[in-house]
Amino acid sequence: MIFRVLLLFLPLSYSFSLFSQQEYIDQFEKKQLVREEGILLYSIFTPEKMELNEKYPLILAFHGMENQGVPPEDFMKYAASITWGWSTPLVQDKYPSYVIAPHFTVKSDSEDVFNGWLNPGVTDAITYLIDSLITIEKVDENRIYVTGHSLGGASTWLYPLNIEDYFAAVIPTSWAFSPEADETSRETFSKTPFWSVFHRNDGTTAALEREREFLEKLEIPFIKTDFYGDEEILLSRENIENQIQAYSQYFYKEYGYPCGGEGQINCHFAMDSVVNDPLIHRWLFQQYKQDPEAISIVKITYSEDLEVSWKAKNDLDSVALWLFSKERDEWILWHEARARDGFYKSSTLPSIDPEMAQLRVLIKNEDGFVYGKDEKALKVNEPPLVIEEVMFNVYPNPAREELVIKGRLKNHHSIKMYAFNGEEIKPIISKRTHQLLHLDLSGLTSGVYVILIDRVPYKFLKY
Repeated sequence: MIFRVLLLFLPLSYSFSLFSQQEYIDQFEKKQLVREEGILLYSIFTPEKMELNEKYPLILAFHGMENQGVPPEDFMKYAASITWGWSTPLVQDKYPSYVIAPHFTVKSDSEDVFNGWLNPGVTDAITYLIDSLITIEKVDENRIYVTGHSLGGASTWLYPLNIEDYFAAVIPTSWAFSPEADETSRETFSKTPFWSVFHRNDGTTAALEREREFLEKLEIPFIKTDFYGDEEILLSRENIENQIQAYSQYFYKEYGYPCGGEGQINCHFAMDSVVNDPLIHRWLFQQYKQDPEAISIVKITYSEDLEVSWKAKNDLDSVALWLFSKERDEWILWHEARARDGFYKSSTLPSIDPEMAQLRVLIKNEDGFVYGKDEKALKVNEPPLVIEEVMFNVYPNPAREELVIKGRLKNHHSIKMYAFNGEEIKPIISKRTHQLLHLDLSGLTSGVYVILIDRVPYKFLKY
């Protein structure tokens, strides 16, 4: 097979010796999952040192077409760095993690049962395998990552679409094709961080151009680190580290290292560099399954002070507020607070131009993992700019003697009342708590009235 022959060149690009390669391969245990549909062969690496009450990430690693037809006993030898590269001390000493590497071609008797990663039998078997490992091993179900090379890189894009709510992040490398950039994929990857990797002289140049188009059609802003087609970017290491620290979730890395010239097949194995890249490691292992409803920015106002309100799903967690300065091209940690505070105001800001700044609010669980974020552009505006309406319930409507307003009421919320002819009426507050505000309507005549809560209007009828 041509793929088998071409792979003879691969060891030259590894940063590991052939001896160490076999040493790492031997750390994987060969197993099989037997089901009615067939047998799924796979290799698994288990972290050597694990704490009693800790759980650890799991990497699902898909090899490329070069492994199709390889005998099971030789599978790991030809699976290349996509599998055993994650078991090296460079990764495991800092980020202990499980690695599972399924074998592409699975045979039962003389019949091929699974014909690809996306065959329903394969996806069902891999789902069953992951669920089993979560149950019987120390796998953290919130930190399951999928990565792959070539055909496996394409499957890396497709698996979050076929197995929903499993993966905390994906690293597709040298991918041969991608899914459609439609509403489904946009929704999926808006909550599934990715770091896409290619070499700019990859032998599959036409595919590379199609995949850049796919990324742009996803309409998810991603950070380009090295090259992007004819564009030379070459971000500094400090810049990339700053983006990772501030929890930027979407990256595209197009390598430009010498690999034999444009269109050469040995330029196709960018995964060899990924498993040796500490920045990608740092980004990957901080990813945690995202909850789109975990936190939201309610309001941003800026005059002399910068004032931020947020709504958190879990008040017991903590939040971090980051400001991005476009002119300085960096993220700045502005403030850390308790999620239940819901509000922060400061007259002391970093030396940035608010008209060119972005606010990012992160929410962290008790283990320090970010599981939700929201961000908005800052604007200087008079009167204060409401970014998102605060939601309140007003009842009963129509009302007779009393009106109740229910919501996350803060001391800074102003309450104004107007008759339908525009006349302002001073509201009579009979009782006020953190969640409830009682208005006395006994002195009002029948009619339609408007209540304004920090510029959020509500109409009600007094009868």
